[in-house]
Amino acid sequence: MINPDPYEGLQQPPALGDRFWYPVWEAFCELDVPALIHSAGCRPPARETYSLHFIQEETLAVAGLLQSSVFKDFPDLKVIVSHGGGAIPYQRGRFYPGAFRQGTTYGEILRNLYYDTCLYTQDSIELLIKAVGADRCLFGTEKPGTGSVKDPATGRWVDDIHLLIDDIEWLDETEREPDLRGQRTAAVQAVSIQS
Repeated sequence: MINPDPYEGLQQPPALGDRFWYPVWEAFCELDVPALIHSAGCRPPARETYSLHFIQEETLAVAGLLQSSVFKDFPDLKVIVSHGGGAIPYQRGRFYPGAFRQGTTYGEILRNLYYDTCLYTQDSIELLIKAVGADRCLFGTEKPGTGSVKDPATGRWVDDIHLLIDDIEWLDETEREPDLRGQRTAAVQAVSIQS
């Protein structure tokens, strides 16, 4: 697991595409295990809420990686980003022009990563799957965690992610299995997605 802010809010951390991180990427490749990006609970005081901190850190982590040459320099590197990749999959249109200028699509660039489904709403999970493909989405939950409360409208626990995935009617069984039901694939066999 990698905290993209090793200074925990005390100074500006280098982006994950910076050479500062290259020894870490090299180690993951040598060990042949995936990296899981998940920020720590530490955050600068008064600027952001606890949940927003994670969204912002994962957004910055994804942007730093995807705007770098990390995946060219480490073609065997597998990286999983928690919380659906922060805001990047949902704001992907902002990055389309730059990708087009590079002769690719931002959809293809997003597929350099894997994303967990710890998002708490069905429509967010659906948007993630449409943005990156079901084969790049891995079951993720933080139960118990910040979502361990019942939704008064449905009576369900907000963090029952598996029920949200089960409710996606257009997702066929081949897309649903095995990754979205929490079973492991070669990409994650050595790492337990957020428990």
